[in-house]
Amino acid sequence: MASLRFVLVFALCSFYGGTRAEDTSEGLTIIGGHNVSITDAPYMAALYSKGKFVCGGTIIHDMFVLTSAHCVRNSIKPRKVIIGADRLKADDDKVVIGVKEEFCHENYHPDPETNDICLLKLYKPIPFGPKIAKVDLPSQDFQIPGGLLVNVTGWGITSPSSQRIRAKKLQQVTIVTVSESECLRYYPDLTDNLICAGSKGRDACRGDDGGPLTLYDTQIGVVSYEKGCGRVAGVYTKVSSYITWIKNTIEANL
Repeated sequence: MASLRFVLVFALCSFYGGTRAEDTSEGLTIIGGHNVSITDAPYMAALYSKGKFVCGGTIIHDMFVLTSAHCVRNSIKPRKVIIGADRLKADDDKVVIGVKEEFCHENYHPDPETNDICLLKLYKPIPFGPKIAKVDLPSQDFQIPGGLLVNVTGWGITSPSSQRIRAKKLQQVTIVTVSESECLRYYPDLTDNLICAGSKGRDACRGDDGGPLTLYDTQIGVVSYEKGCGRVAGVYTKVSSYITWIKNTIEANL
């Protein structure tokens, strides 16, 4: 409990003390966020289907990328991932690897989104370096209280009124986790395997799906769904609930 209080106090001081990273001259990004370099989030992966960006993901193993199950529907099945780049089209250092197989949770259900988690196995190992690294995963018993400051990162649209304009550069916004009781007001079907985080004007949005909700360099959530992008808190698949599933799936399919 003492260590958790330290994390909360440190996060609050970092967020409110000094110059806030979100106060840039470049305007709103993600929903209410700012540009970041891939070296700040080297675990990020961009998923492509038929030559088009469809979702985000994270590097959790040299052969596997973690994403949302709803990002792997038949109509948008990812065929490749791009890693090591914050500007997906312009960065000459980007690494492109094909997707060999998909392993989505066997109990995934789209309405409402439950067990919205999937692993993509790649054709070849990921070359780790300064711009490419694994994200840390939480322990199975990791608890997420309301009021925790966390980050969501992605290349999704930057305004709910601009549904076709997504970010040219990697974006990140700091948001706050929401207590279960408050989250149930917005999402009555919420289960223990989900996290609520965000607020009006600060949120993930279309295109950020499958990307990470992180506490420092530990991924605690996967972007799943939201109501209106920045209107109320969004919903994330709780990674700690699926640690055993992730480990078993990787071990069985190496």
